[in-house]
Amino acid sequence: MQIITMNRMSKTLILHIGYAKTATTFLQEGVYPRLAGIDYLGRMVDAENEHQFTKWTYEFAKDSTYDLSNLKKLVGGIDSEAILISNEVILRPFQFTERIQRLSALTMHFDRVCIMLSIRSQADLIFSRYMHDLDSGVFSEYELEKALDYTGTKECIWPTCGDSIVNKLWRKSPFHGGTCLCNRDKIKSINLPYYNLELISDELTKHFGDNVHYIVSERLRTDPRSELDKMCDFLSVDPLSESDLDVVTTIKSNERRSKGKYVSNKKKYTENGVLDGLKTHFAASNVQFSAKAKVDLTGFNYY
Repeated sequence: MQIITMNRMSKTLILHIGYAKTATTFLQEGVYPRLAGIDYLGRMVDAENEHQFTKWTYEFAKDSTYDLSNLKKLVGGIDSEAILISNEVILRPFQFTERIQRLSALTMHFDRVCIMLSIRSQADLIFSRYMHDLDSGVFSEYELEKALDYTGTKECIWPTCGDSIVNKLWRKSPFHGGTCLCNRDKIKSINLPYYNLELISDELTKHFGDNVHYIVSERLRTDPRSELDKMCDFLSVDPLSESDLDVVTTIKSNERRSKGKYVSNKKKYTENGVLDGLKTHFAASNVQFSAKAKVDLTGFNYY
């Protein structure tokens, strides 16, 4: 009997898959291009690579039948032994467990596939995501609590759904004002199971084993050297030099914390209990995640 073996590339593929609003721009713009021995091909790189690899990630995000071997073809001409791609759209709220399972097929094409997920306290992350949607003009202002989907059953396949502005940006919508919550009610459905770190961690571990690393965005603010050293150790690369770290830590974040609308809405949703409710909702699972993944979350509003 003939045994057919998969022709795998002798490369390490590193995917930083999200979440959005967890210092991703800081990492993409300042940190990843400075990692020794790794070819960074994600967001915030030169125009040619931006075109190639951003296109791949968006195709993967919106198309459940997308052929993952296309990524192998893209990196085939690259000499580096380790390639890093970072884009927040790789992991999306819609069918996220299926997306993780699909990503695991990449292990058939590369010697090693590493996953990095940057995280943030869910109450802070969800509120920041909410404010980003309002500030972008894609959604008019709505009540945050009306968007919270505790069971993850409301349909939302961003970036191909949304109101007229999103449809214009993405050229088409499969719904045309149909049943999608974003289209019908002009509310971005916030899939709370998607932000459950214990659930995500269990899925990632099931498919990628020990090749998973979590970047705590709060610690990037308070102790960047320590958090970046942990990441470099996971990637088996030299830590950033002091000069590189000095440059990296001067990069300004794209935060909105000092703006009037951010401040007023933060006060509103603190006083009406929505943000405390989110913290309570995730507290127990965050404790479990911290223990399972051996990630210290003490003092950062996770529980």
